[in-house]
Amino acid sequence: TQAQFLKPLFPNDIQVPYLSWTDLGLIGGPFG
Repeated sequence: TQAQFLKPLFPNDIQVPYLSWTDLGLIGGPFG
């Protein structure tokens, strides 16, 4: 859920908290 807000703000998973992309693998896929 939180990743949805971070998605447009942080296109790079490197800048986004590992817990956000890791928690939602569906977003972590296309984003990195």
